[in-house]
Amino acid sequence: MPRVRARAVPERPRPPPHPVRPAAALRPLLVAVLALAFGAAAAQPRVADDGTIRYRVEPGDTLIGLGARLLDPPTRWRDVQALNRIRVPSRLAPGTELRIDPAWLRGEPSELTLDAVGGSATLDGAPATAGARGRESSRVETGADGVVVVRLRDGTTLTIPPASAVRFERLRQYLGTDSIEAGIGIERGAVETRSAPGRARGLQIRTPAATAAVRGTDFRVRSSGPESAIEVLAGLVGASGPGGRAELPAGRGAIAAIDRPPRVESLLPGPALDGLPARVESPAATLRFAPVEGAGAYRVRVA
Repeated sequence: MPRVRARAVPERPRPPPHPVRPAAALRPLLVAVLALAFGAAAAQPRVADDGTIRYRVEPGDTLIGLGARLLDPPTRWRDVQALNRIRVPSRLAPGTELRIDPAWLRGEPSELTLDAVGGSATLDGAPATAGARGRESSRVETGADGVVVVRLRDGTTLTIPPASAVRFERLRQYLGTDSIEAGIGIERGAVETRSAPGRARGLQIRTPAATAAVRGTDFRVRSSGPESAIEVLAGLVGASGPGGRAELPAGRGAIAAIDRPPRVESLLPGPALDGLPARVESPAATLRFAPVEGAGAYRVRVA
């Protein structure tokens, strides 16, 4: 038996065992996969000081590939080629930066959050609660005693007062920016909007009679059948509709109708509140102030 084993083994010697060889063979592949993963994560657009989007070219990038991944429509890669004066779209030097117009970027659906809910209100037909999240096409409705404060991802807030119904028709966030493009339709009632100035994307509030478009301001829109009222507290609002268009600076408002141009007027000043107490602790109190000439009603906010 020893003799048979001695004769057989030398004829076909086995290679020495290497228990770590499979792991060693996989290590270069694993490193390559990790490098690709980190490279893809790092290759994200950023906003430059001049407002354009900058993209740092990674190995393997082509303009056609970037168009399919970042641009809307993908054929916008030709505009990127012209803007950056690139002769061969399939040859991009890794490490160089491409300039991209923000208007060319592809948008992704964004979310909204209910910051506060008071009284009766619904989100997409279900009872609204603080912290609930909505999406593009979500509908917020308030009852006769309801108030909802909605916050978008870029910090824009919308206060929806009682007896209102509002649909978030468009909520888009764009690669490389925090700004949200929002399109909001008022089915009935009103919306008060606060948005930081200088937003890269527009905010539109639509009623049957007019559309208010801004890029950051503080304003209110009310819809009552064939007429809509727009009141600008800060910034500049462009109001347009079937009846015409008007530019509204702070302190001005407009009554818009379907069949006639917007009627622009100065907003009335708020009433003087100097005589009111700074703090009210009684559960029932009467607060008196001097009336404002020309005012038909007053908007009161109590906190």
